[in-house]
Amino acid sequence: MADEFSFSIAFKFKKADVGEFEKAFLQMVSTIAGNVFIHNMVSVGITEEAMALGEVTAAKAFCAIYNHDPTNYMEWRDATGASNDVIYIGPKSGVIFRMGTDVTAPYLIANTAAVNAEYWVVPA
Repeated sequence: MADEFSFSIAFKFKKADVGEFEKAFLQMVSTIAGNVFIHNMVSVGITEEAMALGEVTAAKAFCAIYNHDPTNYMEWRDATGASNDVIYIGPKSGVIFRMGTDVTAPYLIANTAAVNAEYWVVPA
């Protein structure tokens, strides 16, 4: 079945001294692989925690993450270890991206204190 997964990306910048810019970059509608996806709400601590993926393969999957904490940020790691901090997710903000072909076990880690995070992983 087609049109099973869709998302859009838009960017708007407005600053009095610089000007204004708005762009809708992408409107994507896609068929997903398989019949599984992951949606999880977790408490992420200051020690890295593997993202539970169940039957979903991480490589090339779409990933959306939202940080519900009003104060603390967290980071997404493509593998274990601090040298793998790849994506910053600020307080009360979210990201959507497609994981690389080599990603098998992604991790989340909070900066100063535990945060509540919500994520979705949809196979490509």
